[in-house]
Amino acid sequence: MDNLKAFLLSRVFWINVLIAVLLFFMATCGVLASLDSYTNHGESITVRDLRGMTIDEVKKALGDSKLEFIVSDSTYQANKKGETVLDQDPKPGAKVKEHRTIYLTINAKKAPKVKMPYLIDKSLRQAISELESRDLKLGEKIYKPDIAKDAVLEQLYNGEPIDSGTMIAKGSTINLVIGSGSEGQGEVPALVGLSYEEAKIVLMEYSLNIGSTVYDGSVSDSASAKIVRTVPEQGAIIKMGEAVDLFFSNEVPENEAATEDGAVE
Repeated sequence: MDNLKAFLLSRVFWINVLIAVLLFFMATCGVLASLDSYTNHGESITVRDLRGMTIDEVKKALGDSKLEFIVSDSTYQANKKGETVLDQDPKPGAKVKEHRTIYLTINAKKAPKVKMPYLIDKSLRQAISELESRDLKLGEKIYKPDIAKDAVLEQLYNGEPIDSGTMIAKGSTINLVIGSGSEGQGEVPALVGLSYEEAKIVLMEYSLNIGSTVYDGSVSDSASAKIVRTVPEQGAIIKMGEAVDLFFSNEVPENEAATEDGAVE
């Protein structure tokens, strides 16, 4: 008992204890440092905006960033350049760890094919809806005197009749021959004070088309510009299907603005 007590109080024992504590502390620090290095604790990479880039441009953009990418999906948008990035996950600006994979959606080089719908005898609105649902565009509306007012009489592709079920590329333009009614004439509606999109809807309801669009020097944003004059003018009698020229400005006289009921003040 005396020998144990003497050993516990000896210098050798406390030196061994100190060495053991130091070894434990060093081992703990080593483990924490390894974990910190493995997980890149406190470090992240900001994801670049890759949209609009080709695959080769993506490779250059990522460079030495230690990020990877995979093309996970492909779709088609007619207004975007083929074989370029449409979308990405994670989004631009996201903070990620090294070696994170970025999933890309690419715009197809060629438009996929869709079936031409059957539009004969349908109303113009129904026809437009069906075309849009298949990513097809409405081109020229050609009005012919017919008792079936605003009904589709013919569907044309590249100037020729096209049968329903025919496979054509998405984004293709389809012209429609529309019945104008027995009289085939009407008045130019009130358009002054309306935007381009508003006028487009009104003219469609009156079985008329948009002709030339002219913007004066005050217009910096065509979407916000308003109509200040039309040719022919409001109230003129013209044939269904004829075009109305629209003149735009950002300075619309208050006394010429179209009211909600279509009258001009």
